[in-house]
Amino acid sequence: PSGISGSAGENAANETGITGNLHDPFAYSNGWYCRKPWDLNPPVEEPQLFIEFDKAYEIDEIWIWNHDGTNTDEAAMAMKTVKIEYSTDNIHYATLMDGSEPNFILPHGNTDGTHDTEILCGFPARYIKFTAVGGPGIGNYGSTEYGYKLREMRFYHDGVWLNPKANSPTPPDTSQADIFVELSWSPGTGAVTGQDVWLAKIGEPLEKIAANLDPAAASLAVDRLDNFEEYHWRVDGLDSGGSTTIGDEWTFSTRARLRWNPGGIGVVAADGSPGSGGTEGSLAVNESGLSGDLHDSFQWSNSWYCRKPQDVGITEPVLDIEFDRPYEITDMWMWNHDWTGPTEEAIAIKKIKVDYSTDGVLYNTLMNGASEFFDNLPRGNADGTQDTVIDFGGAAAKYVRITLLENYGSEWGYKLRELRFYYSVPLWADLDYDGDVDIMDLQMLALHWLENNWASDPLPQCTEKPTGDINGDCVVDLLDFAELSKEWLVNTP
Repeated sequence: PSGISGSAGENAANETGITGNLHDPFAYSNGWYCRKPWDLNPPVEEPQLFIEFDKAYEIDEIWIWNHDGTNTDEAAMAMKTVKIEYSTDNIHYATLMDGSEPNFILPHGNTDGTHDTEILCGFPARYIKFTAVGGPGIGNYGSTEYGYKLREMRFYHDGVWLNPKANSPTPPDTSQADIFVELSWSPGTGAVTGQDVWLAKIGEPLEKIAANLDPAAASLAVDRLDNFEEYHWRVDGLDSGGSTTIGDEWTFSTRARLRWNPGGIGVVAADGSPGSGGTEGSLAVNESGLSGDLHDSFQWSNSWYCRKPQDVGITEPVLDIEFDRPYEITDMWMWNHDWTGPTEEAIAIKKIKVDYSTDGVLYNTLMNGASEFFDNLPRGNADGTQDTVIDFGGAAAKYVRITLLENYGSEWGYKLRELRFYYSVPLWADLDYDGDVDIMDLQMLALHWLENNWASDPLPQCTEKPTGDINGDCVVDLLDFAELSKEWLVNTP
């Protein structure tokens, strides 16, 4: 701390108190505090903050969060006149000039937590000395009683912040993610020889899922995670000296997506009119062209194209989607068509009607407020992200029908890049597919239990589950009754 007590110098550069680019301005514990350096023996009149990087970088900018004051004594501790020196070898130092002046005059810190100073640099450095010049009243704003305080510093190279820890996580901290998630991050400067990635459910100790990744690695695909769970994870940086830069811990929760899986669990069928020479409806839901959450926006071959439906007598083309069983659908993501010219632009879908059903016979219309239509849908995003999210509100559906009512003016038809469906609860015990778990499902379970009592033990190799096998162990038994009872309780209003 270069003073009597105070706090360690690392608090000036370890992101303590930083949320995004904002700093908690009034906390003592998350900044560097050099307390009464003149009371040391021998006294230190010009305390110094020493910073070291893992290697030499061309430093573009320095951002500074100076101390902010809540009263006269506090304000007086903010650093004022500072000298900045830099070196690549920790022997030969040069002084960074402020124009023709060898020192910089720093303002008080901002009360809103934003950084108050940006210093343009343009020098190579592995080591930096940051010295308060001239003692109380010069090096700070007048405090002779307490000393010096500095909240935070950041250093930038090629426009990128030199953060020793991995940062910029995806999924973003506290967000939701798919169960087939790919973790990604920006490696920290502390990752010299490698990186370790840790992951676990919240409440369980972190488990190392990847060891000694390349120091430049920035992503990792993980095995399928559990639905509706919360996870925590971090990325540690390794260096040749055997030390580890422990990363920040991030969290996310999983949400369940129905994936294209004909004959399996998920989206099992899609039928859409190709019109006159268009493409089949499966291309709207089979993830063609999708990489993660992004869609290759300009490809014709990986989108559903209903071409000139009027030429084959169709005035309102329909896209029918089927799941393997009813699910409580939370929302539908839509990637509308993106355009490369006026003709292409007009093929994007503008107005639709959405209906859903549990049996494929009786359909309900999904309401958009007081309207039964979703109008003025935006054209697709050029960056490949989804452009529309339609809230299903947990409606139970095994079938979804999308009726195309208007495009943006083209006689050539309609184009849709992709749809995704997310759900909250699969109604595994809804054996009669009516959208409810009730006495009728119990009767069906009893019937199938009698029909399938040939199996007294689970058959893990069965190629087709017997009807009534709710828990998926290839036999209908008391465990399925327990699952039905649980779902009945959960889904009873």
